[in-house]
Amino acid sequence: MHFRTIINTALLTFLALSQSALSAPVSDSKTLQISEEWKFQTNNATRNIISTSEGALAHIVAQADSQLFMTLDIDPSIFHKGPTELKFKIKANEVTKTGHFIIKVEDSGSPLYLYEMANDPVSGTHDWRTVTVSVPRLSKATNAMVGYLMFSSGEVWLGDVQLLQDKTETELNTSYDKLKEYALSLIKDHYILRDTIDITEFEQFADDVFIGVQNDDQADAALTALFSKLNHRHLTILNRAKTSAHGETRQQKSELSLVGNNTALISLPKKFGSETAQQEEFARTSALIEKYSENGVQNWIIDLREQPGGDLIRLFNLTRQFFSNQQLFSYQLVDGSERFFWLKNGSVEFGTRKMMQDSLKPGDDTNTYHRPLSEANVILLVSDYTGSAAEMLAQAFSDRENTILIGSETAGLMSTNKLFKFTNGTKVAIPMGQSTSIRGELVYKVQPDINTKPDEALNVALKYLEDNRL
Repeated sequence: MHFRTIINTALLTFLALSQSALSAPVSDSKTLQISEEWKFQTNNATRNIISTSEGALAHIVAQADSQLFMTLDIDPSIFHKGPTELKFKIKANEVTKTGHFIIKVEDSGSPLYLYEMANDPVSGTHDWRTVTVSVPRLSKATNAMVGYLMFSSGEVWLGDVQLLQDKTETELNTSYDKLKEYALSLIKDHYILRDTIDITEFEQFADDVFIGVQNDDQADAALTALFSKLNHRHLTILNRAKTSAHGETRQQKSELSLVGNNTALISLPKKFGSETAQQEEFARTSALIEKYSENGVQNWIIDLREQPGGDLIRLFNLTRQFFSNQQLFSYQLVDGSERFFWLKNGSVEFGTRKMMQDSLKPGDDTNTYHRPLSEANVILLVSDYTGSAAEMLAQAFSDRENTILIGSETAGLMSTNKLFKFTNGTKVAIPMGQSTSIRGELVYKVQPDINTKPDEALNVALKYLEDNRL
């Protein structure tokens, strides 16, 4: 038996980290002044602070293939009080790829909220536009930041960044009718199969399950009943008291070890820390893989058996040495628009079909990028706990040459979802996009090439290498 050879590579997106909140009137605001306090990390780009009658603007000029990070740490306590809106204005000129304004809120390194303009990235040329983002109440927030990321060339102007905070926390926490209305609006606006629902019947069911709801636990039960009625295999309800059966202690660094004379075992992080810690981990993992390769490692076993998911881009960055320039993944949103992910010169890029085609067009001298390990032998270990982003990473590898998968079928959480958090603590991941491979195939679960019990997968992998003299 030889390693399976498949020409194309597919990658599916993570159950989206971008979350939405119950909208409410705002009653206070705070302007986050553009200043030198905004941290600036970049290559091939410059930033100037421009004073205007309306306040300071950041003017960014980026050269080809720039990677820019402009961020500001903010007081997380502002999210403790209630829902918050963040507004900013942005203008672009000849942005060749994409840029993203981000908001990230964490609880001791664990993500609580992440907004990345994923469905509306900055690209091309456009005049000033104002963007408003609703952030839910995040009572456990310990650190927060806003910023702008750019992986492109072109010019961007950014300014008038404001936080507008709602002070009616008590009203929001006790008005469970608003929870019901918000839940129905999510289904009408985002659910991928909304056209299959008798909305009148569904609204009556919502009225029935919310009768008598007077506290957060009862609201949790009502929301669970409401979304369960959709009976969609990829819709995930995270109840207020739900905990992981695999424990709360989760590995935060990649682990590499030799398991044979020319074979290395890689276990990826199960949890990611701060942005700085992530960048350090990418560099550390890349250096370790390079060192093992220089010391004669020819076969690589990547263990995803206890990988529940996380951030797809971060997982892919940890394994990008095994891929060259190519399309990775595409999906279609509920509004019919398409989004594509591809690898270009070691960076994962995101945008429209035309942007991808222009980036990967034949004859482009920048498309000569080739990773030394892009043709290396890889075995992926998977299980029914391998979920979400980890499944999508497994799918990408399954469409890669010289790769086999060993274990059991994955969890089946590969839809393009968006996570919504309710003020009572319930979270619901709603399927809002249809994930497809680059061959146009629907993929719900990743099937292994060799079926075995997950706890026996590593031994089966080592025997496979021995039997095939690899």
